[in-house]
Amino acid sequence: ATTRGIAAVRFGDDAGSLGDELGRDFPRAELVDDMEALAPWFALVREHLAGRSRLLELPLDVQGTTFQLRVWEALRAIPPGETRTHGELARDRRARRCASGGRRVRAQPRCGRDPLPPRSRRGGHGRLPPGRPPQSGAAPPRRRVAGGGRGELSGGRIRWRAAGARGARRTEAQRVRIGLLSDTHVPEAPVLFAEILEALRGVDLILHAGDIVVPRVLDELEVVAPVLAAQGNHDHLFDGDPRVRPLHLLEIEGHRVALVHQFEPLNAGREYLSRALLAGVWPDVVVCGDTHVERIDRIDGMLCVNPGSATLPRNRSPRLGHIGMLELVRGGAPRAWITDLGAG
Repeated sequence: ATTRGIAAVRFGDDAGSLGDELGRDFPRAELVDDMEALAPWFALVREHLAGRSRLLELPLDVQGTTFQLRVWEALRAIPPGETRTHGELARDRRARRCASGGRRVRAQPRCGRDPLPPRSRRGGHGRLPPGRPPQSGAAPPRRRVAGGGRGELSGGRIRWRAAGARGARRTEAQRVRIGLLSDTHVPEAPVLFAEILEALRGVDLILHAGDIVVPRVLDELEVVAPVLAAQGNHDHLFDGDPRVRPLHLLEIEGHRVALVHQFEPLNAGREYLSRALLAGVWPDVVVCGDTHVERIDRIDGMLCVNPGSATLPRNRSPRLGHIGMLELVRGGAPRAWITDLGAG
């Protein structure tokens, strides 16, 4: 707890392990063992869990994105003794928004064809500007992004080009380095390991190929660089999150890049893969996931990169796995490689 209220409630048999977990989740906090001050709050929580108190009103000091806070409020509204699935929570929220006259949200947007551009969260890293698509003849909105790049919206797609000093002549081609990861599955894997964040430092953009599960993973990655993610089959908590779509179609330094969770079977042929999984386009690069198996392929001139799983490699128990890197330069061929973080 802080002076403002309760920041976390954890359960376990070993006080040392719980303290280590708090230290990882609150790395900048000074942890002080003061059970006497916490005793009244502890007693109220214990009474509530024992079923002797239905109403639990305690001061809270919780930090989260707007989306996370809405999810937590929905969880607190579940009556005692009842349960809800993530899908039921999402449907209830959409129903309330429609009933109150709020903007209607489709349960499953069509891949890569959502007419609304991503919206920025205040203070976010490298988010694209809020608002509707530009009117006919209007210049697309632009905003400088972390990592020295510039992103812009055009026709529902994102274009990205490296930024140089105004008026300066380029002496060499601008390179954009993109970190790739997938299938982090937190909390099945307990945390996004610190080694993953360290390995991604210095990239201009991070692409997550889905099965994120909890939004805080993207929040942690955004400390390093702007993040976009594909929606995986375990990603039920991202309704309204502008970073997450079933399919992202990007243009970066003149290269067309698609980000999607599932991209199989690879031997199905160009026509099927393009029509069924890529909204009819055939990009220069596809970043995908789902299999937990890292691989790089060339399919009919297209570079296909699956970085595998960063936390559950090859569907084994939680451990350091693999990430990928993609390097793009205007006029040059895309380069990609995979790093085994557990090898060292």
